[in-house]
Amino acid sequence: MLHKETFRLDIAFEHVDIRRTGTIVLGDSEAALRATLELQQNGVEDLILVTPDRSHDAYQPADSHYWHEQTLDDDLDTMDGDIVLALETEREAALSYLVTLGAEVSEREEGLYIERAADGKTVQELLLQKVKDSNIEIYERYQVLRFLVAKKHINGVFLLNRDPKEGQVSYKVLLADNVVVGTGGPTSVYSNTTYMSERSATYGLAVLAGAKVKNAAEWRFGLSVKAFPLKLTRAFMSALPRIYSVDKDGREHDFLTTAWPLDDVCQKMLLKADHWAFDVRQIESAGAIDLLIKTEEDRGRGVFVDYRENLSHDFSLDKLTGEISRALKAAGAMQETPVERLRKLDESAYQACLANGIDLEKEPLAVHTAAGHHIGGLTIDEWWQTSFEGLYAVGEAAAVYGADHEFGKLSAGQIGAIRAARHIAEKRNKGITKNHIDRPMRDLVREFIRYAKAAVDNKGKLADEFEDELREKLNRFAMLIREKSALQSLNNTLRRAMSAFDTLRIRRIEDQGDLIHMLNTWYAQAALVFASLDLFESETSGGIGAVYYDGSTACLTEQAEEMVVQEIWLADGKFESEWRELRPLPSRLSRCDS
Repeated sequence: MLHKETFRLDIAFEHVDIRRTGTIVLGDSEAALRATLELQQNGVEDLILVTPDRSHDAYQPADSHYWHEQTLDDDLDTMDGDIVLALETEREAALSYLVTLGAEVSEREEGLYIERAADGKTVQELLLQKVKDSNIEIYERYQVLRFLVAKKHINGVFLLNRDPKEGQVSYKVLLADNVVVGTGGPTSVYSNTTYMSERSATYGLAVLAGAKVKNAAEWRFGLSVKAFPLKLTRAFMSALPRIYSVDKDGREHDFLTTAWPLDDVCQKMLLKADHWAFDVRQIESAGAIDLLIKTEEDRGRGVFVDYRENLSHDFSLDKLTGEISRALKAAGAMQETPVERLRKLDESAYQACLANGIDLEKEPLAVHTAAGHHIGGLTIDEWWQTSFEGLYAVGEAAAVYGADHEFGKLSAGQIGAIRAARHIAEKRNKGITKNHIDRPMRDLVREFIRYAKAAVDNKGKLADEFEDELREKLNRFAMLIREKSALQSLNNTLRRAMSAFDTLRIRRIEDQGDLIHMLNTWYAQAALVFASLDLFESETSGGIGAVYYDGSTACLTEQAEEMVVQEIWLADGKFESEWRELRPLPSRLSRCDS
């Protein structure tokens, strides 16, 4: 049995609680909660779930999910073979457990669809309720300040209690043999995003600790509502509204119909309805709309979608020809307004805007290019273990899929939870980590406490405002259009930003978490920019999510005959990279005891 008692140290004139346990799970995502349940069911007793402070960061779990059924017949060109086999082998068990909890499963043309339970609970809410009913110890409303790593082994985490009760201290060190990261992807890299505002992410902190990252540069971008995080997919584009920009003088520009004939605009918009994310392979079709909109934004123009008008002031749908005209006539939609078509196609899309104070019957919709999903993450093996022994990543924290995949977030997260829990239970549930905090850990804790106290009296910029400035720069120079010289300049900007970190200010000591959130964001941004520049140096394709320009020429280098994977990591304060071939498809999954 592990030593589970808590002892207290005075560090930098602050009380710090130290506790020894076996395994820690970080996060309240579907993947984190499933990992917690699987660990308990596999006999891991010394287990603590650490969930974030949601008082100012309400988590809104998805109402429904598509469940990707990975098979060996799928395109495997960008995925490690052992992960592919794990996704296929474990998928039935992963799904059946959700069904036993009450999740509803239906079949659609796109595949299996996971909906709310009969009582209205989402998958995340079902899993959370099961965790609470299972008497699992939970540390609620904590923020991760650092991963404690020594010699490529995880030793635990340093935490901030965001809501200390009477008698509790603000700082806690949890020593553990295993840490499962289920805190999502790098949500704060860009200010334009379809992510909810997440202050609990730890991707950048894992980068800081030295963990390897795969596909750090690979993101998905598309058109989103500016006022709230909603992607403009399917019905929004199929309704064929007018899309225009407004310059600083208030002049409107129908830039789409200026660039292409009306039939071409409609065709591209209908293709865009089925492909929200920008894809360089569609650069002459649906992707061309993304590039044109980003160009308007870079000119300082606002972009709007108006469902009261058809395409532009100068055109009507009656002028359409060919297949698009025939399809609209067959649907009886030629004389309808776009908002009428939208409501006929998907009333919930109209209602989603209305619920957020935007009536598409009365006003245009302000939109922007936004980051929708990070395809990369922490490098994992077939057990979802990272490059550090004992550190696992599940859900969006893990780089499961290759650069050509963005599906299966729920299924991959649930399967990863099963794999990580099984490996911990059978291989690492033995009590390995020491029962005391050593000098490097103590120095790290002391350094942060002193820095947080000093930041209240610093004279520099506020940490949250400084972070917002950097996020705006990433919007401008590191989205779907990436130019080498601009990335080099951005890299220098980030270096200067780090040198200013010691001058950042917080309003009060209770805001000290802002300092770590800033640090987490910075390392995630630095990893993205380094990885992007490394693509130029290696002359290897940058995936499909962005266009890379070397000078005035688009740099769309073809992949090598053998697919290679970019991995980067931080060592002695500098990023390094390596390229490796994909791991082959094994004949069977290895056993934990092998």
